[in-house]
Amino acid sequence: MADGSSSDLTRLILDWVAACMNPDDEVRGTIKKLRARARELFRNNAYVAAYVNLLSGSVVGAHGMTLQAKVRDNSGKLNPMINGKIEEAWLDWADNPVTADGTLAMVDYTDLALTTTSIEGESLTRFMHGDRFNHGLALAPIDSDLLDEKLNRRRHRGENEIRMGVEVDALGTRISYHVFKEYGSVFSGGGRDTEAVPAAEIIHMMRGRRVNQTRGTTWLGPTMIALRMLEGYEESELVAARVAASKMGFFQTRMPETAGEFGPQSSKDPIKMEANPGTLEQLPVGWEFKEWSPDHPTTQFPAFVKGNLRKIATGLGVSYNALASDLEGVNYSSMRSGLLIERATWKRLQAWWIRQFMQRVYREWLASALSRRVLVLDQRDFRRFYAVRWQPQGFPWVDPAKEAQAAEVSIRNGLTSRTRLLAEQGIDFEDVLEELAEEKQLAAEKGVQIEPKPEASQATGDDDEDKDKDAGGENGNGRAEVIAAARERRR
Repeated sequence: MADGSSSDLTRLILDWVAACMNPDDEVRGTIKKLRARARELFRNNAYVAAYVNLLSGSVVGAHGMTLQAKVRDNSGKLNPMINGKIEEAWLDWADNPVTADGTLAMVDYTDLALTTTSIEGESLTRFMHGDRFNHGLALAPIDSDLLDEKLNRRRHRGENEIRMGVEVDALGTRISYHVFKEYGSVFSGGGRDTEAVPAAEIIHMMRGRRVNQTRGTTWLGPTMIALRMLEGYEESELVAARVAASKMGFFQTRMPETAGEFGPQSSKDPIKMEANPGTLEQLPVGWEFKEWSPDHPTTQFPAFVKGNLRKIATGLGVSYNALASDLEGVNYSSMRSGLLIERATWKRLQAWWIRQFMQRVYREWLASALSRRVLVLDQRDFRRFYAVRWQPQGFPWVDPAKEAQAAEVSIRNGLTSRTRLLAEQGIDFEDVLEELAEEKQLAAEKGVQIEPKPEASQATGDDDEDKDKDAGGENGNGRAEVIAAARERRR
C-alpha cells in the first residue's frame, strides 16, 4: 500500500466513519446509555473496581485533603492565631457529617463524588443553607439522572439556551440547572417537573474533552469495549476449562447388529452413564467410549489477557502492574518508572479537584461560618482568608533507602527543601517539627537519650586531620587543605 493521507478513502479504512459535530451533539443521544454501561461495569467488573480503588486511594487518600491556612498579617508573616482558628473551625465542620442527610463526613463525600465523576463522567453537588446544618451549611448530592438531558431549547426572544438541562447565556456561562424534583419524573419523560437551581448553588464536576462541552461522559469510555470483550473472553475460557476438566465423551458402536443391549431401547434418547471417581465400568460387546477432551485454557490465554489489560491500563492512565495486581518480573527500575508516570496522573487530578471542588466548598463554608459567627476573625476583608493550601494524599518512596539518600543530597546542595520533599509524601513540615519538639521534651522528662550518637568517623575526625596533615606535610601540594574543606562541606 502506498503512503497516503489519513483523510484518504481506501479499502482498508472504509469502515472508519467519523463526522465533525457539535460537542453536545456527540453525546446527546448516548450519554444515558454510556452512563448505564459504566455503572454496570463498576458493579460487576473486577478491573474497573480496581481502577476506582486506585483512583480514590491516590487522589483522596485515607484521610482526605488537609486544609492548611496561610493567612498573613500586615507585615507579611504568617498569622498563627488566625490560621489556627480557621483550621480548627474547618475540622469541626468537615470531620462531622457534611451531607444534608447527615451520613457522610467530608472525606467520605469527597471519595463518593470523585468515584461518581469518574464512572458517570460528572457529579453534581448542591449547597444547602439552614439552621439545621452544622455551621449552617450542608452538601446535597444530585444524581446525574435527575439532570434532564432531554430538555433542550434554543436562544430565542430573550430566553437563554438550555443544553441537556443546563441553562447558559450568550457567552456560555452557566445560569441554572434544570433538575427533576423526584426520581419518578425521570421515567415520565418531559421536563414539566423540573426545578431551576441557580448555578451558584451547584458544583458541577466534569472533565470536558472539547471546548463548550456541557455534560460530562464516563472516564471509562476509551476502554469500555475492551473491558466488556475481555470479560466475555475470560468467561468463555472459564466455562471451556470446566468442560475440559469434566472429561466428557460419547458412546458409539460400529456394528449395531451384533452389539449387546446398552442404555435406553429408544434410539431417540441419549445414552447416559454416571461417572464416579475411582470407578470403572465394562461396556457390552460392540460398544466403545469415545473421549472428548478440549484443551482449555489455551497456551495463549495469559499473553492475550495481559496484552488487553495493558491497553486498558493505558486508556485509564494507570500502570498495568497496579491494575492487574501483577508483580511478576518487576524490578526496581521498571516499577519506579511506571509509578512515576502513574503518579503524574494522580497529581494532576489532585490539583484539578482542589481547584474545582475543595476551594469552592471552602469558600462557601467560610462565608457561612463567618456570617453565623461560628468563626470570628478580626479582619474586615474576608477575602484575605482565602489564602489556604491543601495537602493532598502523598506518595511513599519506592525504595526508601535510595531515595532518602538522594533527598539528603538535594537538600544539602540547596536543590530542594524539606517542606517540598515532605509534601510529596503528604506530610506537613510544621507537623514534623512539632512532633520532634514534643518527642525531645518527653524524652528529656523521662531521662531517655534519643539524640543520634556521633558516627565513628566523626568521633575520630581530629585524628584523621592529623594523619592528613602528616601525610601531606605543611604544603603537601594543598592536599590537607582540600580534604579539610571537603569534610567541612559534608558537615
